[in-house]
Amino acid sequence: MRYAFFCLKWAVALAIPLGLLLSLRPGIEASWTSIFLVSLYIGLPIGFGMAVLACIGFTIGGVFAGWLESSEDAQRIWLRVKFVLLTLIALPVTAFAIYCLWRGFAEHRILALSRSGTLISPESHPLFFWVSFCGWAWLAVGMPVHVYRRAKAIFG
Repeated sequence: MRYAFFCLKWAVALAIPLGLLLSLRPGIEASWTSIFLVSLYIGLPIGFGMAVLACIGFTIGGVFAGWLESSEDAQRIWLRVKFVLLTLIALPVTAFAIYCLWRGFAEHRILALSRSGTLISPESHPLFFWVSFCGWAWLAVGMPVHVYRRAKAIFG
């Protein structure tokens, strides 16, 4: 609920100066403030939408947390549901990491762990290639190990 009110407060705080600015200067679209206005026109609906989603999410989460605290069976079921969700996330990540490792071995090209998303080779960037290779290897081994440890802790 606090997050929803926080988003709503900032949306209103940005909407009031925007309305005043538009009413005082009607020919504003020719200046640098047009970029600011466009970002507010895009940002304000996103802010309101996030406030509504946060309100709905925290309401449902609060009801669910109350139910979870009141029932011991629900707590055991929730641990298993979390394990299934973890497994559903870990499987494709592990498969993609194994694919990246295979590509690094077979083709000597690997997806760089950077924002650019480029394929690099050991000839072009030797250090960065091995850092990315170790990152993908850590994901390919670490995710199944983590899932196994969680399964062992939950199911005994």
